[in-house]
Amino acid sequence: MDGIATEVNVAATPVRDRSTAIVWVLCSAAFMAMLDVFVVNVAFTKIGESYRGSSLADVSWVLNGYAIVYAALLIPAGRFSDRFGRKAGFLVGLGVFTLASLACG
Repeated sequence: MDGIATEVNVAATPVRDRSTAIVWVLCSAAFMAMLDVFVVNVAFTKIGESYRGSSLADVSWVLNGYAIVYAALLIPAGRFSDRFGRKAGFLVGLGVFTLASLACG
């Protein structure tokens, strides 16, 4: 190379790419949230059977109540994440979700 010393470009060396793992974690979390809603829909029949004389409109308030609480918690959860960081917000949300699912089960 004509006597010119070449230096190694450290910035160009590939760093372990974690974006794939992050995408998988976020997709798994979204899947868990959707699965939780689907489980409530599947449980509609049993919920309706346990309350004799209730109509489908009466039992549908179970799902509506779940959706209202879920929507009402999104704003405070976003504020928490803004204040303490996305990772902390995600982990706290995942923990609350897991504990609430276990309590309902």
